[in-house]
Amino acid sequence: TNGSDCSGVSGQSVEPYVSNTSKTYSGAGANKEETLRSCVMVSDKAGNWSSASFDTISYDTQAPVVGGAPLVLAGNADVTTATVVQAAINASGASEMQLSLDSGFAGAAWVAYSGAATVNLPCVDGTATVYVRFRDGAGNTTLGSSDTVIVDRSAPVGLSLSGPSAVSGSTVSLSLTGTDANGPVQVRLSESPSFTAATWTDLLSPHSFPLS
Repeated sequence: TNGSDCSGVSGQSVEPYVSNTSKTYSGAGANKEETLRSCVMVSDKAGNWSSASFDTISYDTQAPVVGGAPLVLAGNADVTTATVVQAAINASGASEMQLSLDSGFAGAAWVAYSGAATVNLPCVDGTATVYVRFRDGAGNTTLGSSDTVIVDRSAPVGLSLSGPSAVSGSTVSLSLTGTDANGPVQVRLSESPSFTAATWTDLLSPHSFPLS
């Protein structure tokens, strides 16, 4: 609040008038956020002083605070077939963020902070790593954080199914094969070509299949 003098403002001194000057903040340090208040009064040669004028500025050396899970891709799924996924983002005190497939954030633009974003994944199958970092209005920037998701748009290969030509019991032992470069293979087995009521299960060989 403006007042008639600079009482209550520390570090006061009387100096010759200049149109521009600078002052060193004695409380400067890392990881600090506070509002600084400055005051100025001017006088003429007769010693007549003006009323005080005040201004405030935010002193901020504290980077945004990154949440426990700053970036979560595709709803925390392990695998996706999508080319574009949703990302959940968590940081406080951030005004901007960068998202990138490059750990050095090469070519990544700063955009307004948001708790959600869409991310374009690589066109090739494999583990995709996405990086995020944040900065506040004073330019304090966090280190990068990341999350990964397996991109798998290719069907398993080398699939085969074999078993005995005749059985006498209520189950049959089947030999199954199949591989996928990006993780374990699952199968559905059914006596019906429409796979009615059949559920996905991990590929195991031999596989015991109940007959109806």
